[in-house]
Amino acid sequence: MQYPNYDAIADIEIINNNVKKLVQNAEEQDIQIKSKEPIIDKKTGFNLDKTDLTENDSNKLFSAKGALNLFNTLTTNFTNAINTAKEALRGDIVKKLDKGSYIGDAQSLKDDIDTKEPKINKNNGFNKTKSDATNLEDSETLATSMAVAKTMEKAVEAYSSAKGKEPAFNKSTAFNKNFGVGQNEVLEGSKLAEILGIEYGGVLNNNNQKIAGKGYYDTANKKIYKCTANTSINYADAGYFIEVSNNDLLGKLQNLSGYKKNLYINVIQCSATFFRVGKTILCYGTANKEYTQSGIPREFIPRENIELYIDTNQEDADIFLGAAIKININGIIEFPQTKKKTEFCLFYEAKN
Repeated sequence: MQYPNYDAIADIEIINNNVKKLVQNAEEQDIQIKSKEPIIDKKTGFNLDKTDLTENDSNKLFSAKGALNLFNTLTTNFTNAINTAKEALRGDIVKKLDKGSYIGDAQSLKDDIDTKEPKINKNNGFNKTKSDATNLEDSETLATSMAVAKTMEKAVEAYSSAKGKEPAFNKSTAFNKNFGVGQNEVLEGSKLAEILGIEYGGVLNNNNQKIAGKGYYDTANKKIYKCTANTSINYADAGYFIEVSNNDLLGKLQNLSGYKKNLYINVIQCSATFFRVGKTILCYGTANKEYTQSGIPREFIPRENIELYIDTNQEDADIFLGAAIKININGIIEFPQTKKKTEFCLFYEAKN
């Protein structure tokens, strides 16, 4: 016989309750029937045979025993079905566990899972040691909120103590000195213009505008130049600058102080007298008839060969054409041949 499918124990309990009620009703009816038999309207199920078996017969009534037997049968079958399903499920889980590396049953696996935390993406600050210290140089230790608060407190203290103070820097020897011209004093900027005699304009070696009348320092040769015409060139072009450095001016003055006078030269009625101031030499004398030459001292040797043609337009000039006074770099003076006594005078630059 095929039984209906029941999906829960609750269904069996309902059937059991219903069966019990049927049994109770049947017993009560039996008592009533025995005590009296009233006239009733006989239905189609009146006075039918009872049976303890589950039969497919509409002319038989199910007895209490049959109902109890049905209840017990259904309970047994349902329990067996549940157990069979549990065993099948357990076997399926075990098979799946066997395919992995886990050793144990499903319950053990569940217990192990319950002790685990959900897997998360762990950043580089995960599970680091914390500290309240503010002086650790350890990137693997995390600062607590107390450490941050202490740091902020120290920062506020440092800021408060720094109010009214200047940033520290390396102080050179001229730092915080008074203006003046004495020891341990610094020269005021305007004094530079007083020393130079002209206003100082800055460094020469750039493309800035240079103003005529101002002095500029050339970093290439360490000299001061006076600008003579507005320009933006970055070197000491003679067309725009003249040298005014004190050292060079001193050298020129020292050269001017080197005044020298040579003794009179007289050779065959020819004579020459030499004067030297700095590197400038004055030579004057007389050429007279015969050609002749003479050596001169080293300090009067010219930087280059000198020739002075005598002016033939002079009324008293009586010389041969092409006659010239010559002084060469080898230290020789040559007097030309003339018809009569002829005076001369010349200036030239000394070699040394």
